[in-house]
Amino acid sequence: MKFFYAVLLTLLVSQLAPAQTSSKAEKEAALRAQAIEDQIASLYDRIRDLDDDRKNAETAANDAENRAALADSAAASPDPRTAAAARATASGERQNAASIRARARSESDEILSLVRQIEELRYAESNDGAPSPRDKKPAASSSNPLVGSWKLNVAKSTFSGGAPTKETRDVDPEKGGIRIVDTTSYKDGRAVRTEWVAKLDGKDYPLKGDPAQTISISRASDHFFNFKIKTNGRVTATGQIVCSPDGQSQTIAGTETDAHGVQTQFTTFWDREP
Repeated sequence: MKFFYAVLLTLLVSQLAPAQTSSKAEKEAALRAQAIEDQIASLYDRIRDLDDDRKNAETAANDAENRAALADSAAASPDPRTAAAARATASGERQNAASIRARARSESDEILSLVRQIEELRYAESNDGAPSPRDKKPAASSSNPLVGSWKLNVAKSTFSGGAPTKETRDVDPEKGGIRIVDTTSYKDGRAVRTEWVAKLDGKDYPLKGDPAQTISISRASDHFFNFKIKTNGRVTATGQIVCSPDGQSQTIAGTETDAHGVQTQFTTFWDREP
């Protein structure tokens, strides 16, 4: 009988041992996952701080450019001294705006770098041995990651005005630049379609059917773009487009300024459609 109990005990121990080993492995995996999540949370905190600074810089640059536009008007004065002073003011404000925007671009580049780090950590967490986004083969349109069909992720996005129910964007190469067709639907049944053709040279290009509205887009790096929208020469929106390294998503963040000078922030998230 003692022999029987000894054998039974041996069998029980042999069955429990793998479970204990498995439990230990699961705990270690959970600890690694938590360490990655903590690191990601820290990176997101840094991104938020940089994004706040970037938005403040964009606001200051917009203000400087609007002051320069006012000075341009005064430069038409018949009084030579007044005109000369206005031209000097306009030049100084534009230099100030350029300096501020350079700082904002630097912060945006750092944000992009942090986003890449987060993506790599996510890959490490969920894809054992899979290549990081930086090592993956670029998307087919990586020569211009803006090109393609995009769908707005309404739930993740924040808006300066009323949120749309749906928005899609088609971007195609055209005339040495891009053609953008944006279709937006709202709760009240409205559907708004806008169309632009613009080069990535920072110059103003008119909205189709409404030349009073213009857009300028400049490419700061492979996956980072700056844009500015004006109405009758006044800056009404400015911001950045950050494309993911794998070309499957993009984030557009910026500031809108209404006719009274009131500014609101927006951040929209877009997913590439097949």
